[in-house]
Amino acid sequence: MEIKLNKKNNRYYIIEYVKNHYRYRAKGMPRDYYRKVYGIVKGCKNCNKSFFSRDGKSNYCNNACSKIKELNPQWKGGIKYSGGYVSIKSPNHPFKTITGYVLEHRLVMEKHLKRYLKPYEIIHHKNAVKDDNRIENLEIILQSKKGFHRGCLKCPNCNYRFFVK
Repeated sequence: MEIKLNKKNNRYYIIEYVKNHYRYRAKGMPRDYYRKVYGIVKGCKNCNKSFFSRDGKSNYCNNACSKIKELNPQWKGGIKYSGGYVSIKSPNHPFKTITGYVLEHRLVMEKHLKRYLKPYEIIHHKNAVKDDNRIENLEIILQSKKGFHRGCLKCPNCNYRFFVK
């Protein structure tokens, strides 16, 4: 790839080599050819290297620079809200989701008990406010250890019934 400055309109372009496979080549097109692709040269926000951007929207020179969480504008500090619950990024937790998040109320209860919760232990919010994760508001309700308990469980404090699959 070669970067040149076009003197007419002071726009940057690259000369890109395109290898055209015979199956995908239109009639009359050469097998291999060169084409000009216009864009701008920008500086990477992470490593300050200059790079060519076709659309001008990219801020990073490669994928590794864009994966740095603190520099990404969509990074919210590892806190995610979903369905009223608060999830926190915890990549080393044994019961994390695929994306590495754990529900905050489970982390609060684990810190209070000084152990990991079992998968059959359910954390119930006494006041039914899902993002109120104070230890006074949380309690453990056990499921049946022999598989899933089908039916409903009742909270002894607030008489709230919830169904367990």
